[in-house]
Amino acid sequence: MQLGIIKTWKEQDFIWCKEKGLDFIECDVNGPAVNVDEYMTHIDELKGYIETYGVGIGAIGRWGPNRIDENGNLVDVELQASFKLIDLIDI
Repeated sequence: MQLGIIKTWKEQDFIWCKEKGLDFIECDVNGPAVNVDEYMTHIDELKGYIETYGVGIGAIGRWGPNRIDENGNLVDVELQASFKLIDLIDI
């Protein structure tokens, strides 16, 4: 069984998880789509932390934004943000 915890993408969180013997971090990227774009700028750092500390990213949570508007239409900017995060989990 693998165990993880919700943390950020910061190096100190990977270090903390390694010291606790945890296998992965769950990163939460909440709020508007713009936060996703900022998060995506850290991909190379994340890859380095995963390799250096042997702690993976087991899940990416996303709470807050509506992907469907009040008329039942998809909110494309939020849908695209979710797709980016889905792709990120495969690093």
